[in-house]
Amino acid sequence: MDSRRDLANAANAMVARLGGTPLSEDAIADMAGEGARVLVTRVRAAAGLDPLTPSALEQFLEQYDARLTAHTRPYPGIPEALAHLRSHMRLSVLTNKPGQATDRLLTLLGLAHFLMASSVATPVVAVSRIPRVSGN
Repeated sequence: MDSRRDLANAANAMVARLGGTPLSEDAIADMAGEGARVLVTRVRAAAGLDPLTPSALEQFLEQYDARLTAHTRPYPGIPEALAHLRSHMRLSVLTNKPGQATDRLLTLLGLAHFLMASSVATPVVAVSRIPRVSGN
């Protein structure tokens, strides 16, 4: 899903509400990828705002929900790939987007029918790492 513009617009709307300096779409996109809470903390700091502003996360989520699919689209070829794969296996999605936003996105963009389930990250996530094996 290419959601960078909607994420950036939501983040800058939050920044504007809090009186900070707006950031470029590229700057915000570089901060994304580890969930809304981390994104909001990074954006607040980069925008010259107190990183501990209590209502910032809620403001961001409200702004993001309001523009969830304004510009967000699947990457080219994804719907076709999902259609092909669905005929061979069961599909699901794992994301760090909030659950309700994920369900709405998949439905509004016409992708929900390809999937059996969606799963969203929780605030505490255990990460399993595969150890490197040396070539000895």
